[in-house]
Amino acid sequence: MKKISTIISTLTINDLDVFSVGIEYIFKYIEFQNITISVPDRDVDAIAKELANYNRLKIVADSSVINENQRNEIKSQLDNCGFPQMYGWYLQQFIKIKLVADLHEDAIALIWDSDTIPLRPLNFIGNNNSLNYFVGYEYHEPYFIMLNKILGIKKKTPHSFVAQCFPVQSIDAKNLIKKIGGDKWIFNIMNSLDSDSLNQFSEYETLGNYLLEYHPEKVNLSFSAWSRNGNIYFYIFGDLKKAIKKLEYKYSFVAFEKINITRMSWMISKFKKLFIYIKNLFI
Repeated sequence: MKKISTIISTLTINDLDVFSVGIEYIFKYIEFQNITISVPDRDVDAIAKELANYNRLKIVADSSVINENQRNEIKSQLDNCGFPQMYGWYLQQFIKIKLVADLHEDAIALIWDSDTIPLRPLNFIGNNNSLNYFVGYEYHEPYFIMLNKILGIKKKTPHSFVAQCFPVQSIDAKNLIKKIGGDKWIFNIMNSLDSDSLNQFSEYETLGNYLLEYHPEKVNLSFSAWSRNGNIYFYIFGDLKKAIKKLEYKYSFVAFEKINITRMSWMISKFKKLFIYIKNLFI
């Protein structure tokens, strides 16, 4: 039976609080052979030290995946469009596609958002060579304008592939890159940007709709419940594992987007003490 060869993720030091907990659940609930994490060059040593106890984990520098000319092209085009602050956002998406394409063509990769934690066993391998894809329900039109510009195809499903994770066979990522422009694939995407929207490209929507266009037999949509609002529960309970315990009965996985656990725990503690102090004034 086929299994996930490599889990691929990108990570910065700012997201390490969530990922250092989430990786325990990844090992527990997802069957895979190894994990590759791409991180900013400046963060390599710190992240490698924090995750040193985990086997089957490889940490690579972003610069080893996307070359200097390509990174300069990303920066140049974002400067021209007026949103240089989006550099890391675009870079991470290109890194994930490239890491998948660099695997053996038969390998199955699982792109996994580093702020997302699985809450139960997850199976991404379907029947008859298909893969299981979780779906979302958001709709961001610039993603599909870009899809049409670079591939000449339109949105193929009312559902969204932006669902925190995405299984894909390496051969499909290789062929996607060829269709976008081969060695010039990043240039062609960046050259298609306009100044109307910050977020104009989605690796999930691009890969998903590409597969539905050319290999629909490989796509099996899953409608199991998941959430990207784990941070709300974290704020309530003040502890990530307590929030996970509360959520695991309802969702397959949950994203804890843009939270700093140490900072938030400190703030919650302060608010609780303030509440008790105010309450005691009126007793």
